[in-house]
Amino acid sequence: MSACATAPITDFASPASISIRYDPFLVRAAEVGVEAQAHCQEYNKNAAVTDRSSLGGGWEVMTFDCR
Repeated sequence: MSACATAPITDFASPASISIRYDPFLVRAAEVGVEAQAHCQEYNKNAAVTDRSSLGGGWEVMTFDCR
């Protein structure tokens, strides 16, 4: 059984970075970027994509540095 996620899911977050998992059929990459930017702004930083990878089951993960 698989679950549907209509919102990005934070897998890891720290003041230096954030990794967000999402289903690209339900969530646009731009929405993931908005969530990452909101996280980094808590530390007066901006989000910069450092990695984007595909997982099994249709999931993708984007990792951002907070700079």
